[in-house]
Amino acid sequence: MLTSSDMYGYTAEPTDNAEGNSSLDDCIKDNPLVKPGDNPRGVEGTDFGKDDGNVHVGSGAALAEKEADAEKALSAIETTLAGQCVKDGLKAAIEDDAPRGLRVGDVSTSALPSLDVTDDSVVTRLTVPMTALGDDASLYLDLTYLREGRTLGGLVTLQTGSPFPDAERIRLATLVGDRMRGKEMNFPDSDPSPTGYSTFSDPSGVSMEHPNSWTVEPSNSDDPVVLFIDPPGAGPFRRNVNILTQSGPAPVTLDEYTALSLEQFDDVAGSTIFESRATTLAGLPGYRVSYQADLGSGELRFLSVWTIQGGDAWLVTYSSEPDRYEDGLPEVERFLTTVELAS
Repeated sequence: MLTSSDMYGYTAEPTDNAEGNSSLDDCIKDNPLVKPGDNPRGVEGTDFGKDDGNVHVGSGAALAEKEADAEKALSAIETTLAGQCVKDGLKAAIEDDAPRGLRVGDVSTSALPSLDVTDDSVVTRLTVPMTALGDDASLYLDLTYLREGRTLGGLVTLQTGSPFPDAERIRLATLVGDRMRGKEMNFPDSDPSPTGYSTFSDPSGVSMEHPNSWTVEPSNSDDPVVLFIDPPGAGPFRRNVNILTQSGPAPVTLDEYTALSLEQFDDVAGSTIFESRATTLAGLPGYRVSYQADLGSGELRFLSVWTIQGGDAWLVTYSSEPDRYEDGLPEVERFLTTVELAS
């Protein structure tokens, strides 16, 4: 499961069953696959946290007798997460431990896109609205369950104030999926950044960590920051990530920029949108779209993620040939979690 070498920037914490996972245990009776710690063929990874307790991550996995048992357990999890039991249980658990003056609202659930990292997956977000001393905030609990053969794995991510970043959750789920398939664990790093990565700060006000194999071209007055994933001569198209900022005559909101961007996607003849949903970028509310289109030089696959800071838009776009898009996606997803904007 997840180890310290996977979790740069996090701190190991005492293992503790997250509230949502505990609620799921109570709602699915007598199924040892749901709670790996109670299964002799289960393992729970180290828990991790950061941001003064506002972020928590946990993982685990268990092996079933037969593949059909794992399939049945995942189906039961999906059904239970869509019901009322987990929502009521989570609300009651938080209220039991809540300090005086904290009011907990009704828990809502939403299904997130399944992940293509194992045979099957179920991903659900539970949102808990809370009020204390007149201030409103929400707790976001994402439960990711993966099945690979007869192994059932889980990833729990929790964040207060804003949803846990999609790119980071996908990166961690991919690592859990790799472990479920028997891939070796990473080795611990002692450098300030994970081995094989460098930090780059651009004069435009954006900084990020990128693999050392990528080539960086800083921005200038006319062009964005471009990070080439492929070396020169690697193929007819060099996969790349570019980052640009856009300023208009007046400040723009995220909703306005998103509506305009989606309208532009619709205007591209023959384009196909694979994913379109809210996310975060650099700790700010954002939006992401994955799509494929021919913009004049052949079919390409793109992932565009944007946010708004100070009325200006920041846009990060990954571009690739369709048949090589998935190969580069894990590194790009990790890259997205490192992007920071100057305040």
